[in-house]
Amino acid sequence: MNSHRKFKPTKENTEFYCHHCNGYITVGLDMSLNGNHVVKCPKCQHKHYRVIKDGVITDDTWGQWNGPTINYTTSMTYYSNTSSADTTTAGSYFLADSWMNTRTTA
Repeated sequence: MNSHRKFKPTKENTEFYCHHCNGYITVGLDMSLNGNHVVKCPKCQHKHYRVIKDGVITDDTWGQWNGPTINYTTSMTYYSNTSSADTTTAGSYFLADSWMNTRTTA
C-alpha cells in the first residue's frame, strides 16, 4: 500500500442563478472539501455561499462552524445569460466540462 498517495479532488459542475445580475454561473465545486464555499460571479462580483458536507451541498446556514472557507476565483467560473438546462447539448456540456477542468499556473 502506498502511503504517499495523493488525494484527488472530486469536482462537480454546479450552476447558480445570480439574482444580482440575472445570469447563470457554472463552477466546478470541489465536493471532497467539507466547509463553506464562496463562488464569485464573474460578471458582477456578487458572492454566492454554499455549504458542502460529505460530498453534498446542504441547506445549512453558512458559518464558521461548517469548517474552512473555500474561495473560487472568477477565473474558475463560467457566466451565461441563459441556464444550461435551457440550452445544453451533449457537445456544449463536454466543452464546458473540459474548460472547467483546465488549470493554468502563474
